[in-house]
Amino acid sequence: MVNHQTHADIRARWEACAHTKTSEMTREYQGSGNAVNNIPKFQDGKQVCLNWTCKGECKDDCPRKTSHRPMGEALSRSVLAYMDECQVARA
Repeated sequence: MVNHQTHADIRARWEACAHTKTSEMTREYQGSGNAVNNIPKFQDGKQVCLNWTCKGECKDDCPRKTSHRPMGEALSRSVLAYMDECQVARA
């Protein structure tokens, strides 16, 4: 599955970083609490799929498939802040 609506700043930061997997990014998390528990969430409480959001693609059988949907600007800013906490350099 391909995300044709990837946020430009999120995608640019992902492409500029050395990671090939989002799990590599979350291992670098230095924010408060647990990296997985702090993945940004939609208003309905569902976590974003980092593959869909950062890489612009994901598997058909993704456990977070219901989050393969457009994000608003506020949630995009939350993902960018999360990337900061995962030490992903700004592009």
